[in-house]
Amino acid sequence: DNWYSPSKPQNIQPRPWLSDEAWKYFRSIIQPYHGRVLEHGAGGSTLWLSGLMTEVVSVEHDPDWLAVLAKQTGKNVTLILEKNGHMPPNSGQFDILFIDGEPVEHRALYLTRARELVKPGGWIVLDNANRPEYAKEREGLKEFADLIQTCDGNKTAGFLYLITEFWKVRDA
Repeated sequence: DNWYSPSKPQNIQPRPWLSDEAWKYFRSIIQPYHGRVLEHGAGGSTLWLSGLMTEVVSVEHDPDWLAVLAKQTGKNVTLILEKNGHMPPNSGQFDILFIDGEPVEHRALYLTRARELVKPGGWIVLDNANRPEYAKEREGLKEFADLIQTCDGNKTAGFLYLITEFWKVRDA
């Protein structure tokens, strides 16, 4: 099995759907019980993050994924079914915003609201960063965050959009 191969809900493993390079970098920025993470796109990353973060809020459009995850997550995880592309109510600022959900067009909303969602000094992790559907919103990150690391999963998988970016929000 390759990391980039889709899986069925019953086969979810506690690992983000990222290249090895991106996952390694992601691990390097997380300290155990680092704080709060807002995740667009639930799955293996939710299980992984739940063991490392104080609080995980995951928004997912697929009710089957959520049903499986609900049986595997602890009290520090809040699972929210995304409806019509609307974000959940803002529940304060997060240490990490991890954007890797479907449909990809909804990622633009998270990028647009990233400034209010992520604490100064926090991180925005954007998977498939080179997709055209949210290129304009991605460019907007430059106003308040710095691109620290880019991981290119294309080297191993040979697909077009396997670029993961790690942005650090500037201190106020």
